Amino acid sequence: HEKCNEHQKPVKIYHQYTHPKADLSRSAFYISPKLTSKPTCMKNPIRIIHWAPRIICMLAILFISLFAIDEFTPEHTLWQQLSGFFIHLVPSVILLLLLIFAWKNELAGGIIFTLFGSILSPIIYQHNFTMNHSIWISLGIILCISIPFVIVGILFIVSFFLKRELHDK
Repeated sequence: HEKCNEHQKPVKIYHQYTHPKADLSRSAFYISPKLTSKPTCMKNPIRIIHWAPRIICMLAILFISLFAIDEFTPEHTLWQQLSGFFIHLVPSVILLLLLIFAWKNELAGGIIFTLFGSILSPIIYQHNFTMNHSIWISLGIILCISIPFVIVGILFIVSFFLKRELHDK
C-alpha cells in the first residue's frame, strides 16, 4: 500500500485475475477487479461521493415502498390486500434492480437515474396537479418522489469521474 496520511485509509485495487474476496478484509474499499493492481488511497471526499448516491437511493426506495402499505384496508380480503401490496412494490423492485446495476456501472446507472427522475417529474406533476389543483403541493410531491433520483444519478456520474481521475493520477 502507498503511504496515506492518517485520515486516509489504504485501498487495494485488485488485479483482473485476483479473486474479489481475496484480502477484502484488509482493504478500506473494494473498487473493481477490472482495474490495475497498483494500490491507491481513497480520500474522504471521494468516499462520501461514492456512498452518498447509494444511501440516498436506498432511502428513496424505502420511502416509495411505504406507499404500498396503504393496500392493507379492512374492506378487502387478505389475498386482495397481499396482491395489491406486491403490485405496489413493483416500482421499488425495479428501482432496486437499477440501484444494483448502478452500483457496478456508475456512469450508465447515473445517466439512467437522471433520465428516470427527469422524465418522471412532469408526469408526477401533471397527475398531482389534476387531482389537487395546487402548484405548490404538486412541486412538493416532485421534490419528494422524483428529484432524489435525479440527485442520485448526478452523484453516481460525479463519483465515476472522480474515481477515474484518481485512477489516472
